[in-house]
Amino acid sequence: MRIKYYLNLWKEFTRLNIETWAEYRMNFIIGILAMFLSNFVSIVMYWTIYQNIVEINGWTFWQIVFLSGLAAISIGIWHAFLAGIAPWSFDKYLRKGGFDRLLVQPANPFLSLIANGLDYGGIGDLVAGIIITYYGATM
Repeated sequence: MRIKYYLNLWKEFTRLNIETWAEYRMNFIIGILAMFLSNFVSIVMYWTIYQNIVEINGWTFWQIVFLSGLAAISIGIWHAFLAGIAPWSFDKYLRKGGFDRLLVQPANPFLSLIANGLDYGGIGDLVAGIIITYYGATM
């Protein structure tokens, strides 16, 4: 019962975050595209290196692409869903009084902290990581 309540609450926080992001639509799109393209620029860099070298210490180009994709997925998950609980983000809550706001809410403060820390830039990392991992695994 309690888990269902928190899942519904997290879903509502996510909906509100998405509505907030949609207010600045181009910023939202550019943020996702920037993170998406940054992952593919690293693949181009790997490709450039591997044009002159067959393998590096036994690692082929597609193995490096696969590992790069896995790293992008993990960074994307952290960036999109868990960046709000990073230790370096607590100071903004303390200085601006946001921590007090979290403590007086009727919801669990940890859930509120996670839900308020959603970041759309990580979505680009996550999607690019999935695509890169897929191509790295199938080649």
